[in-house]
Amino acid sequence: MDLCTRTNRFCHITKRLLAPALLALWLSIPQAHAERLTLSASDIRASWIYPVGVIQLDASGPFRSVFIEKNINPFAKATVRGAGAALSSATAAFDGDPLTGWSPPEGTPIEDWQIEIDFGQVLPLQQIRLQFAENAPPLGFFTISLSKGEGFINSANVLVEGTLLYSGSERFAFNEAHELTIDLENEMVKVIRIKADRAPEGRPVLAEIAATAYGDNIAFGLIQNGGSVEIEAAVVSTAGRNPAEMFDGELSTMYWVGTTNAGSSRGGATFGSYNIDLGAKYRIDSAWLHGAPLGSPPRRRHFYANFVSYQVFYSDGSLSPDGSLFY
Repeated sequence: MDLCTRTNRFCHITKRLLAPALLALWLSIPQAHAERLTLSASDIRASWIYPVGVIQLDASGPFRSVFIEKNINPFAKATVRGAGAALSSATAAFDGDPLTGWSPPEGTPIEDWQIEIDFGQVLPLQQIRLQFAENAPPLGFFTISLSKGEGFINSANVLVEGTLLYSGSERFAFNEAHELTIDLENEMVKVIRIKADRAPEGRPVLAEIAATAYGDNIAFGLIQNGGSVEIEAAVVSTAGRNPAEMFDGELSTMYWVGTTNAGSSRGGATFGSYNIDLGAKYRIDSAWLHGAPLGSPPRRRHFYANFVSYQVFYSDGSLSPDGSLFY
């Protein structure tokens, strides 16, 4: 499946998946009664070729298809990037249980009244929801900041490891509501920070923070999950990059193919293409192509984000009479 034909950085592909053909074949076997075929998870791992991202094998149970959803809550798989106080209970702020929560002790310095939550991959958010415990006052003055995972780049145009740049925020003042909703338009977000701007009254409890994102990203970890990438191009230089960086959920990493032949990208002929095999057949809602890698200095990003001339083809795996893929 050819999703990316030029300098694609990251493909976001969502929707529920088709029941794997392997499972359909398994269900048709019971018509034969003469023999019984028993397979264990270890047998399948050792001798079968299958897409890891579609089929889940349990050591003590049957294998089953992986459920892929739309309108997901990305906090369900999130981790705590940091907390100024009460770190041990920080995960209670997004554990799905409104009866638990994160609450720094009274007297905590204002600069420590903050929590950072990492989704593990950049996702398009449509809504963020905050819920404070009803038996305590809500946080009155605070800011919600959003980051795409971008780091600071110093004056030498070098990315400073471990830093994080927040590109969007919303500030709340004189808040008295225990439940708040922020609507977004597919804002690309990897990390969220909630930080108090004034010392709170009493001891507010952040009982739950949730969000709605576009859907599960089928392309995330594509190569590890059984997919593959084949590059067809003229004389090129890949600069030692790893194709898996196109599917790592990070906008700061990239995989790029640069020409070593000045004329190959200036004529009318096709310069090259990325042939991306998802490893299985899916019903897809959308494909997201992201250029302008955040790990490069801003003044150079336009060199990598050129989608001026490209085509996107897709295939269900069917073959043409000559044996090539039919798009």
